[in-house]
Amino acid sequence: MRQALMIAAAAGLALAMPAGAAQAQGPGRGLVAANCKAEIATFCSSLRHGSAQIPACLNKNRAELSAQCRSALDRRGPGQGRRST
Repeated sequence: MRQALMIAAAAGLALAMPAGAAQAQGPGRGLVAANCKAEIATFCSSLRHGSAQIPACLNKNRAELSAQCRSALDRRGPGQGRRST
């Protein structure tokens, strides 16, 4: 019985962790969004979050970005719906 409970608990944690990670990210909630709010509002406010449009816009205006925003752009992952190759 105890072993069954431990297996069930481990399975529950395994299922809950990816869902939590997915909820933590998403359009407008990633590294770039958190560190480039002012720049996004200034340079890219008309663009849709969740695609490559925002990072492309920010990179186009890179000379005007804060060091914090440039660093976030450099460290960002592949993003939602994109795979690194």
